[in-house]
Amino acid sequence: MLLGYARVSKKDSSQVLDLQLDALKKAGVESKHIYQDCVSGKRAERA
Repeated sequence: MLLGYARVSKKDSSQVLDLQLDALKKAGVESKHIYQDCVSGKRAERA
C-alpha cells in the first residue's frame, strides 16, 4: 500500500494541491490514501 501526502502553506487559495495530487495518483497512490494539509508555516510570534 502506498501513502501520499500533499501540502500547501497558504490558506488564501494562492496555492493549490492539484499538481501534487496528480503526481501522487500517477505514482500509483489511491485517492483514499492521500492525506492533504493546508497550513501556514508562518508563526504569528517569533522568539
